[in-house]
Amino acid sequence: MTNFQIVSAAILGLLLLRCVVRLVSSGEGRRATLLQSLVLTLVAVAILKPDLTQLAAEMLGIGRGADVVLYLSVLMLIGVSFYFHMRCERLQRDLTDLARFDSLRDAVHIPESPQPRGLGNHVLIPKAPFDPKHPADAPLKAAQPKAPTEQQESRRGDR
Repeated sequence: MTNFQIVSAAILGLLLLRCVVRLVSSGEGRRATLLQSLVLTLVAVAILKPDLTQLAAEMLGIGRGADVVLYLSVLMLIGVSFYFHMRCERLQRDLTDLARFDSLRDAVHIPESPQPRGLGNHVLIPKAPFDPKHPADAPLKAAQPKAPTEQQESRRGDR
């Protein structure tokens, strides 16, 4: 065994131990932790037994084991890039919904404004925080946007 294999195996072993501890101590992110554990295990096997990558290359019709590792790395990089792109879009959408909820909560509804600004005969202008006891806020009580449900909140925790 080479020095690289020894050092790499030690580092990968510590990372795998961290994944196992995280799996045992908390149930959050179980799928992601299992995927990390699988990838770490495959990397460790590829480093400790490089002949297996050559065998996999021959089975797939690729010339060398190093090429298989390169191709799989590129595919994983593309997959991770798409995952983070979709996550970023979801966060932007959530932030937009939150800003919309907050602005509607803090708005005053004025019917028949002289300058409608594209909202028909109604204009929304900012004011002090929503006060259900104030007479001007009474019509808004029924029109409050819905807060996220418990199911939506639990899905956010799994991400």
